[in-house]
Amino acid sequence: MTLKTPLAEDRSAQEAVHEQQHETLKPRLTRERGTIQDRNARRSPLLRLPAELREQIWLYAFGSRAIHPRLYYAYAQTTNTRTTMRLCCSFASCKELFTDEEVNRQAIVVGSKRWMIAKTQALSTGTFIGSHSSCAKNSEMIYTIVPGVCKQIYYEAVPIAWKTCTFTFDSDIDFQHFFKSSIIPFDLITKLSIVLNNKKRRLGWQIGLEKSGLIAQLESLKGLNIVQVHAYGRTPSVMHLADSFKQFRLREDQVTVTAYPFSNPHEGRMSDLEERVREHLFNTKDVQQRI
Repeated sequence: MTLKTPLAEDRSAQEAVHEQQHETLKPRLTRERGTIQDRNARRSPLLRLPAELREQIWLYAFGSRAIHPRLYYAYAQTTNTRTTMRLCCSFASCKELFTDEEVNRQAIVVGSKRWMIAKTQALSTGTFIGSHSSCAKNSEMIYTIVPGVCKQIYYEAVPIAWKTCTFTFDSDIDFQHFFKSSIIPFDLITKLSIVLNNKKRRLGWQIGLEKSGLIAQLESLKGLNIVQVHAYGRTPSVMHLADSFKQFRLREDQVTVTAYPFSNPHEGRMSDLEERVREHLFNTKDVQQRI
């Protein structure tokens, strides 16, 4: 028999009240949404279109993008003497000229060294294609995954964005914060990109991937891009990352691995390391000893 403390009983009572209030609000919220849609259909030529056509428009406008979830702090003045702080996410579009898939594919087809040199001429000094170096944080701008200008557009477009966008992480801090959020529909996410930089060695990736177990929430994950920047000949960190993603049913045609050498990324890629990482991802046997 389990004895409940007064505090536990109080919390249980509060949760019951919240659930009852939520159930009471459900019919009203449904009616309100239906009323909004009816009114929009009368007034808006866009929202008057068939649902299937609207979905294609939302996909074109908000979906199939690479997005960087960024950590930012939101401050709120609750009283005259107290200010509270919340950790929030901003969803900034990736600034890379090419997606991680395009970089991987074109470098193989055209030839990594020749393609890399040709494409990097258009970039500023110190950056190169696929490194996400140009995707620096911008603390002054906060982006939503879908603009909240219209309730109907928002509710229709948000699931499409979560299902089709590639969520790209080049910061272990942003990665940890993202997976600790209680409002993100992790079950809808189908693709991730992870950018590891050996010049910025941090334990956050290991904590976020191995110790917390939070990525298990990605029930629909099918695609993964791994970008290893400034890689050494022996790079165990990328193998540890691959271990964490073995639990998912990844599709081989939606997985890319791109590794750039530490000495000079412009010289090309480390094809041997890329092949070993892919083999490690799709092989249940431990091939760590080959590295």
